[in-house]
Amino acid sequence: MIKQVSFLAALLFSSMANAGFYSGSGLLAESGGYVKNKSGEATVAEALNGGMFMGYVAGVFDTYSMQGNRNICP
Repeated sequence: MIKQVSFLAALLFSSMANAGFYSGSGLLAESGGYVKNKSGEATVAEALNGGMFMGYVAGVFDTYSMQGNRNICP
């Protein structure tokens, strides 16, 4: 019974994961929103772009840290 409930809970609360890449131009455009948000001059859309930028950078940093600070690119 517990296994069935655990499986049902995992099925109901799981979500799909996806991954993607930004081009350098796209990442640079979102960094402008981060800079404006840091100075308090951002619109809502710019603040959202700044958050996306920071999330992407934090993800890359975490990946680098988890690999033992090795070079990612050979």
